[in-house]
Amino acid sequence: MHRSPKETPSPQPDMGMKRPFTAKPAPDAYEAVRLKLIRGHHDDLVLMGREAVPSLFEALGEEGEMVPHAAMQVLRAIARRDPKGMALLITDYVNGEGGDFLAQPGKASEELLKGLHELMVLCGKGMKDAA
Repeated sequence: MHRSPKETPSPQPDMGMKRPFTAKPAPDAYEAVRLKLIRGHHDDLVLMGREAVPSLFEALGEEGEMVPHAAMQVLRAIARRDPKGMALLITDYVNGEGGDFLAQPGKASEELLKGLHELMVLCGKGMKDAA
């Protein structure tokens, strides 16, 4: 069936940063991001941008140093590219699912909180420099 130009639905314009999530990433999404961190495919994650951020936040709280360190490198790169967007993602995470986790005592929540704080400082500097 052929549609006339009037009948063809037009794509919706991207109205900027959407509120991306309120829950943890799906386990398979997290594992895919984790594998990219372990294998050193950081550029792929930077290109994924905000799609990778929930899993990267979760990776910051992992035991050991390698995965959280790699996640922080990728998050820094994403924050440099889009400081305002990253600040919104962090705010949404803290006000949503992440807030409950951050309120729990423990090393994982402390590490995540330190990482999020560092990212917010980086975002603030990036937005200030852009102004």
